Amino acid sequence: MSRERVRVRTFRSWLPLLIAAGAGLVTLADFFLAPAEPIGAVLVDVVTVIVAFGLLLGVLNLAVHHLGRVRQRAANWQYSIALVAAMLGVVILGLWPGSAGPNDEVVRWLFDYVYTPASATVFALLAFYVVTAAYRALRLRRIDSAFLALGALIVLLGGMPAPDAYSIPLRAARDWFLEYPVVAGVRGLALGVAIGVIGASFRVLAGIDRPLAE
Repeated sequence: MSRERVRVRTFRSWLPLLIAAGAGLVTLADFFLAPAEPIGAVLVDVVTVIVAFGLLLGVLNLAVHHLGRVRQRAANWQYSIALVAAMLGVVILGLWPGSAGPNDEVVRWLFDYVYTPASATVFALLAFYVVTAAYRALRLRRIDSAFLALGALIVLLGGMPAPDAYSIPLRAARDWFLEYPVVAGVRGLALGVAIGVIGASFRVLAGIDRPLAE
């Protein structure tokens, strides 16, 4: 391979990284430096437009994929017909002349009385898996499992209806448990995730990791 080709290949591998690093640094400077605010606002608008086109591309890809399944009579192709018909129906109702878009009465009715009950049904089915996972996690095999079972027991007993002689101490214990140990654990997890995101971002901006160049 000639040196010219090596230079072109190197430039192509570093160009996405330079664009991502420059956009990230300018957006970060938008929070601290006033001169960077106009550029940061433009970059945010550009990202919004790119995300909108990405969403449109995803919808088209989904429609093409399921229409292909219908044409090939793949397994359970009837569900693909239902998905494409529902998607096109909602889009047509939202774009019909005189329609209010997402705030249209028919679209809101479909969302409130078709989509919401269907999604609630799916999430209700997940309750059985949650119970199974909780049963496995709360087995008293180690000391941390014992603490986890104790916390779950306090929360469950504190939310159960009982006479005041029993419910008031249990509710006080539940509120204390949710306010101090649980909040402390959640904040620790949030801080850990934030530090991890910052570290990964700096690795990308510094060129140590180059996912955009692969």
